[in-house]
Amino acid sequence: MMMKKISCAKSIYIILFLVLISSCKQNYEEIEIFGITNMKEISLSCDKNKDYVSGIELIVTGFVDGDIIIEQSNKSNVTYNHKIDSGQVNENYSGDWYAKECLLRILPQNTDSIYLKIKYRFY
Repeated sequence: MMMKKISCAKSIYIILFLVLISSCKQNYEEIEIFGITNMKEISLSCDKNKDYVSGIELIVTGFVDGDIIIEQSNKSNVTYNHKIDSGQVNENYSGDWYAKECLLRILPQNTDSIYLKIKYRFY
């Protein structure tokens, strides 16, 4: 009888641990950009139910034939410029961010073709 109680307690702890891990999973939104040769603006926003934002993560993958700059702005007083050189793209940008929105400006520089996938999350 004692073994059965210990086994049941272990099962409960394992289930609670798995629930905790799955609740910590970070969900990303995803956008694709392709075929542009002029500036493009993209507005990102977090879940409306999110009370507080302290950071943002951008994962940029794809290919660029030419150079581009991704300008990241909070539409007020913070702007970061991420320069991406021609070729395969695999970049990760993350850091402090206290706005619930983010404006991205894709600025092609002598670019013939672009295919980018941008995964992002506010945390």
